[in-house]
Amino acid sequence: MFKRGKGKVKSHYGLSEVIALYKKNGGILSKQICSKLLRELNTDIGNLIVKENLELIFGDRIGTLRIRKFKIKITNKNGEVDVTRLGPDWAASRKLWQELYPNKTGEELKGIKNKPIVRHLNKHSNGYSHEFHYNKQTSNIKNKSAYAFEPCRDLKNLLSSSIKNPDIKVNFYE
Repeated sequence: MFKRGKGKVKSHYGLSEVIALYKKNGGILSKQICSKLLRELNTDIGNLIVKENLELIFGDRIGTLRIRKFKIKITNKNGEVDVTRLGPDWAASRKLWQELYPNKTGEELKGIKNKPIVRHLNKHSNGYSHEFHYNKQTSNIKNKSAYAFEPCRDLKNLLSSSIKNPDIKVNFYE
């Protein structure tokens, strides 16, 4: 039977691994202070990326991180409109179902097939959708296809609320 070698590459690093590396290299701060500092740093960087349209450039040519806006293509290859490419608006869908099927419980609504689903049209952003874009085209690291950036829920919610807020006027790159 083959065994995995010592060179296993860990794909996700969390707070405990970062603090352990810090302590290994002579760090003197406690775990609580390190945790608070990292949390504040990540929050501030997230605010700069989302609210100030900052493009974060990682050191050693690992890549860049920014917000990218794009138009959702709602037509398929045949030129037909395909609304399934738009995200479902569940709150509006449930409200519509309550109007169409009054006096039905949630369990009874689950049993109804082919209910109409309301879709997000992104009217607040002129039909654009936004995402965090990790650009690794200029990176010179090996196996760069294995690297990815998955934002945490707080960062996704910050982006969503910032786009919907009319007081924040940021024009992201396409």
